[in-house]
Formats: sequence, structure tokens, C-alpha cells
Amino acid sequence: MNTRINYTIRLGGDALLNSYSQLFFSDNRWFALLLLLSTFVDPYGGISGMVALLVALIASYALKLPDTPIRSGVYGYNSLLTGLVMGIYFEYSPEFWLILVLGSFLTLLIS
Repeated sequence: MNTRINYTIRLGGDALLNSYSQLFFSDNRWFALLLLLSTFVDPYGGISGMVALLVALIASYALKLPDTPIRSGVYGYNSLLTGLVMGIYFEYSPEFWLILVLGSFLTLLIS
């Protein structure tokens, strides 16, 4: 059981960083970390992007999609872009969060 939890945490961490690096078609983890930090120049955009990415990763894991594309960031980067744009252009409200979660999930399904 403990091994499965470790695997899931490692999968999530890899998927999170690789989703950021996929924005520029890269596999470099340092570049991904730099991109992650740079998205928080606008805190609203950074938080929204992170929430959208986490929704997509949790949903892709819950839908039992293959681990390799999840780990490589293929399923997450479109939702990340959706969250970043929404956080920059719209104000936070309860409706915003609902649309963000639904939009992130639908973006995952389209991907």
C-alpha cells in the first residue's frame, strides 16, 4: 500500500512539472520549475493555472488514463493554459471557480 502511495505522489510531481515544460515542448525539469515560478508573477494567473492543472491531473488519474502520458504532461498542459488565461482575465468569484474546474475537466476530455 505504501509503495502505491509513493508511486502516485511521484507520478503527480512529475506530471505537474512536465505539464509546465510541455508549454515550450521541453523535457527539462529546471526549465519547468522556472516556468512554474514565473507564472506566479501574476498571482491570480498562477493560482488559477495550478488549480486547473491539479484538477486535470486528479481527473486523469481518476479516469484511469495511461500513466505515461500523465507523467509526461500531455494531459495537463492544455488545462494549465486554460487556468492561466482565466486567472489573468477574470475576477475571482464562486462562479469563476466552478467554471475553472469544469473548463479544466472539459479541456482534459478534449485533449
